[in-house]
Amino acid sequence: MKSVIKRILGTIPVLIGVVLLIFIMLRIVPGNAAAMLLGEHVDQATIDRLTEVMGLDKPVIVQFFDYLAGAIHGDLGISYKYNRAVTDMIMEAFPYTLELALLAALFAWVLGLGTGIIAAIRQNSLVDHLFMGVSLAGVSMPIFMVALLQNQGIPAYAGWYLPFHDSARHCPGLEQRRQHCPYDAL
Repeated sequence: MKSVIKRILGTIPVLIGVVLLIFIMLRIVPGNAAAMLLGEHVDQATIDRLTEVMGLDKPVIVQFFDYLAGAIHGDLGISYKYNRAVTDMIMEAFPYTLELALLAALFAWVLGLGTGIIAAIRQNSLVDHLFMGVSLAGVSMPIFMVALLQNQGIPAYAGWYLPFHDSARHCPGLEQRRQHCPYDAL
């Protein structure tokens, strides 16, 4: 129990460090975020108002602690792209993410146990070497490459058309979204 508490408490400085690093990286980018958000043909008064609304007129250290205090209370701010609360967007997507993660874990367990049992029964056979080679290639390949091959390479080779999609938002019905979910989980 003590080790669990130690690990949980150990994640707090890591989370603060990650938030700080991302915050600094976003502030290093040159230019005014409000001006970039509004576009080119906007007067300075409008840019100044949005800068004040976004809190960008405050010192950077105050901005960071304001954000950190809000994040601790569950307020991650407003998405300026969608004009919605970020926390609401995360909570809306969470059930789909959980469903996808559970389905992916189920696939991994079934495929891993199935291929492991077959490989154990047929030790040193062609099947064993094939499963070992595929698993080694899967572990060695970067995840973005696996995703690219899965979403573009395999469908193109098989003659399917599965474009990159956001099934939770572009498929209005639950059944339509679930049609993509098994392939996404794989």
